[in-house]
Amino acid sequence: MMLARHAAHAPSNVETLLGLFSAPATASELSAADWNVLLPVARRLGGLARLHACLEDAGQLASVPPRVVRHLYAARELTNARTRALRWELRCLTQAVAEPAPIALKGMAYQLLGLAAGRGRLSSDLDVLYPYSAMTAVETTLFASGWVHQALKPYDDRYYRQWMHELPAFVHPLRGMTVDVHHAILPRTARLHPDSARLIAAAHTLDTADGVRVLCPHDLLLHAAAHACYDGAFEHPLRDLLDIHQLCMELGDSAFWRELPARALELDLGRPLWYALSLARQALGTPVPDAVFTNLRPAAPSALSAWLLLRLVSSVLLERPGAHPARWCLFIRSHWLRMPPWMLLPHLVRKTWRRLRARSS
Repeated sequence: MMLARHAAHAPSNVETLLGLFSAPATASELSAADWNVLLPVARRLGGLARLHACLEDAGQLASVPPRVVRHLYAARELTNARTRALRWELRCLTQAVAEPAPIALKGMAYQLLGLAAGRGRLSSDLDVLYPYSAMTAVETTLFASGWVHQALKPYDDRYYRQWMHELPAFVHPLRGMTVDVHHAILPRTARLHPDSARLIAAAHTLDTADGVRVLCPHDLLLHAAAHACYDGAFEHPLRDLLDIHQLCMELGDSAFWRELPARALELDLGRPLWYALSLARQALGTPVPDAVFTNLRPAAPSALSAWLLLRLVSSVLLERPGAHPARWCLFIRSHWLRMPPWMLLPHLVRKTWRRLRARSS
């Protein structure tokens, strides 16, 4: 893997784990001692349940020691329980807000579609997308149906409503599930501005009684790319890369790859897609046609920017020396892309001051 070749180190335990996801048949080559090392790594990165799903789909569970399978199975059951709770939350949401139908995002969308990217994927909350014009009505209806906002300071409430791509998070006091109601996939203040109306217009309605919708296949991948490589700071690098890798593996037929670059450029998401596909190909061997990168050239980063981001993500993902400063750099980058400088500096000063006060108290 190219990510490994960027640094002059022996292969890490994370690289061995990545190798299992990209080539599950190698599970038969691992010793009991190997598994003793890999299990804590997979658990720390939130990948146990997905590893179970990957090995199960590849017919490789029989080659794994039974005691290891028990750990993987337990993680899968916990994830399945969480998924059932979130699906029930979605059902309650659609009963409360009949119109317009929500567009399920990220993990819930993968699971509703039965995609490999959804099997074993642990989601912390339910993400849904509505038109911006429906935000007031949706919020009012959710309040009337028992959902409440998590306690926020006035600045944080204004931060969400004026600048972000979602309302403050909703939580139901009885069920304890959190719902993030989006009107866009990137913040209003971000440098890139994918058109939510185009995303919504291309969404597909599922064959279910509640009329839940999901993004079209190209937009599923583009949203995953934007979330991983633009809006986020790689807090969950394994999850994000597996999302991209598995979506590519399952959706990536010739027509998909042929149409993807044009859709990315249309939605102003060419650069996040370029980064996402580069990272997936280098970390997991994701088979991305060279023509895709050629057609994304108008949005491609400079050679220096590409090299730097790949090095930073490599350090964080592979837990190399220097991972902590790399993680800090990715955090600053995510905010730099999310806000203009005149807004970013006071925001970071306020957040830093608040954290220092919390520590001192």
